[in-house]
Amino acid sequence: MSRMPRWSWAGSIAGLLCLVGGPAHADSVTARYKIAATLSHTSPQLRGTVETTVSNPTAQPLREIIVLLFPNRFAVADEGINDANRPFVYPREDFDPGWMTVGDVRVDGQGVVSKRTTTPGIPDGCVLALELPAPIPPGATRTIHMQFTTTVPNRFGAFGEFQEMLTAVGGWYPYVAALRADGEWATDALPPLSDFEVQLAVDPDWEVLLSGQHFPRSSSPITATVRGVHYLTLIAAPTLLRDTIDADGMRIVFFHQPLVRYDRRAPGPSQLEITRAALRTLIDERPAGVPARDELVIVEAPLRLNLTAPGEGMVVISDRTLKVLWLLRPFHEAQLAQAVYAELLRPQLARRESTRDY
Repeated sequence: MSRMPRWSWAGSIAGLLCLVGGPAHADSVTARYKIAATLSHTSPQLRGTVETTVSNPTAQPLREIIVLLFPNRFAVADEGINDANRPFVYPREDFDPGWMTVGDVRVDGQGVVSKRTTTPGIPDGCVLALELPAPIPPGATRTIHMQFTTTVPNRFGAFGEFQEMLTAVGGWYPYVAALRADGEWATDALPPLSDFEVQLAVDPDWEVLLSGQHFPRSSSPITATVRGVHYLTLIAAPTLLRDTIDADGMRIVFFHQPLVRYDRRAPGPSQLEITRAALRTLIDERPAGVPARDELVIVEAPLRLNLTAPGEGMVVISDRTLKVLWLLRPFHEAQLAQAVYAELLRPQLARRESTRDY
């Protein structure tokens, strides 16, 4: 295998490294969520409850709370989908919607009115405003409780279901938007860093990865604690094969489905061997300043148009990342390297940048 083309990713990584030594940002304050849900094969694939607290650290009273419903981004067809890229988005080339519903919204145990609202630059239906009976004064805290259902569309990408594999990156539950220092809601930014307590009842024929934590098939509910992430990443599949790669004192745990593309049907290394070699090389040759960790989790998913997705706790890569003509492989290896290094740097960078800048 050829060596990584350092010229193509060194600049991006150097920029990330410059941020590591910067001062911590106010957005590093951690929110807390409690999620109790079920995961099934039939839609809505996810249903449950979310409980979280909202604090007002600003000097202004908060008259409403803004909640984001990310799956509604997929409720209507994307205007950017055309005849050229449609086969890489929809397996059957027909639009398949995804969405989220929210009900029984309570603030400090009291039912409140919620209404959809429009925000420039945000798809319709993704922003929910909770009308508070009384403003939240500066320094005060309120507890929100919501019921939700999430329908995951049949599509490729970071939020979709394909061939019994469910990938949910970006918010499969309702979450509170980031709050700016001036009291305005940052609907165009990532949610604030949060700690999650999760109980997830799963169909017993599914394995689950939850922000890097692996749960084999079980008839019992999954109980997990995930700390310091912007959102939870959920991946589920009937079978996830596990390969372990040792590189420079780090253990890489690589999860993938048992698909025939790894079978030996032609001379030369298999796709699995190519991927293993690429991961080992990018760790062995990582730039100075990119830290190691005891274990790094990487999982393949049917992303198609995108080669990687930030799993926050794991790196999500396309099952086609290195299944490409050898001439293009260095460019794909570079994107793989950037995603891996970003995850290794994430614990330092996430708490030093605002949600918008991060």
